[in-house]
Amino acid sequence: MGTFWDWLTKRRHIVEANFVDSKLLPIGVLLAMRIVFFLYCAGIFIWRNIVNWNNGRYYTYFTNISYLILTLYFGAVSLKGIIVLTKSHRKRKLINDHPADLTPRPADLQSPASGVGNYVLLVLFSVALQNALFLDFVAWIVLPRYASWMGAVTYSSVQVHGVNTIQMILEVFLSLMPVMPLFVIYPLVFTLLYMFFTWIYHAVSSIWVYPFVAWGANYDWLIYLGVVGLFFFSWFIWCLFGWIRDRIPDYRALTQATTTPHSRSNETQTQPTQRGGLNLSEITAQQ
Repeated sequence: MGTFWDWLTKRRHIVEANFVDSKLLPIGVLLAMRIVFFLYCAGIFIWRNIVNWNNGRYYTYFTNISYLILTLYFGAVSLKGIIVLTKSHRKRKLINDHPADLTPRPADLQSPASGVGNYVLLVLFSVALQNALFLDFVAWIVLPRYASWMGAVTYSSVQVHGVNTIQMILEVFLSLMPVMPLFVIYPLVFTLLYMFFTWIYHAVSSIWVYPFVAWGANYDWLIYLGVVGLFFFSWFIWCLFGWIRDRIPDYRALTQATTTPHSRSNETQTQPTQRGGLNLSEITAQQ
């Protein structure tokens, strides 16, 4: 099984299955869940924009930028799933390989996930993942120190300071998206750029986007230190969730383990961790 440290230091080999497959759900169900999440996030995003259409500072907030990235991620990963399933089904029809089967061919799922599009999707995932939990920690731990936040808790704010994290927890456990420890660099760069923006915005307008960012009192550095601690603690939590996810058995392996030997027609089918030749245990062992 390996220790948590072994998992953290293991080299990753990302394949197409990481983007579209699951150990707990059929591929089609995972895709449907992601589409529902995208439509839900898009609806909340549009609604919040309409309500705040006259707020000239709306996109100065980390919350709103992060929710846009979350929405873009679910849209992009849904599109990725549709493309993979469509291309694989087309190949099935061309070579007459179970053309009625709508699931991807194992060979297509095992192909390396290279290219700019896949890399951008991984970056979107890493930023959306980290921002969700980190943002919610800051919102519920740091901001209550300032009276303006707790009196403004609404259905809308709970969507971007609670439901967003629940969605990403489900995404981690129900998909094979790689939670890559070193990919913390992407949300870190994003957050640092945002901090630089807030300082520049203050220099131009004399307004701090968030009150805890203001540097004036003698102990403000403690707040900064606490926020940095929350950032890396959030990423540790995600890595821990990823490690737990990779220890979960594939539901298809459990199903095949109950299949009688005479119902399996070849060596590939007799392997308990395979589905049509795709060994998810080998893939997730590398995550």
